[in-house]
Amino acid sequence: MKLTAIILAGGKSSRMGTDKGLVLLNGKPMIKHVIEAVEKTEIENVMLISNNLAYKQFGLPVYADMIKNKGPLGGIYTGLSNTSTLRNLILSCDIPFVNEDIINILIHDESKSPISVVKYKEITHHLIGVFHASIVDDLYTEIVNDNLKVGQFIQSKNATVIDLETQLPDMKSQGVANINTRDELKKLER
Repeated sequence: MKLTAIILAGGKSSRMGTDKGLVLLNGKPMIKHVIEAVEKTEIENVMLISNNLAYKQFGLPVYADMIKNKGPLGGIYTGLSNTSTLRNLILSCDIPFVNEDIINILIHDESKSPISVVKYKEITHHLIGVFHASIVDDLYTEIVNDNLKVGQFIQSKNATVIDLETQLPDMKSQGVANINTRDELKKLER
């Protein structure tokens, strides 16, 4: 099964005060935790979406946003425009405790929806999902019309929502927790 992992490392990180993907958590950049989770799966292709050239340090292809200042939808659009696979795992850089169990559930989902995302305890996580490259033109239309809400776009595509509580009953909530502030970072450091 061919998939590409597209890790979104754009964003203004305004609540963190600095590029959050590069902030250290337990001694390594937050994005490195996400990359390592992907490396524990069968996914062979990984790309990073960022306008910050510092991400080249991870030895992966880095693509700058093709359409600037369009948030996560713009990052997804850039990733899907540069992928060579139909199915693509989308992850944000600020979910350092995502693991191979969560990723494997997503990549082995056999629904026919063009988008599959996860939910945990009634919260849907829009940036932990599998997106088909076939939606790239629809994404472009939404972006140029400034319809930038990821959740609305996902709903418009009748996405499959995978309940992690059912699939992984022993999972802890931090597996899908995104870290936006220094306080959140401190609470989650070992």
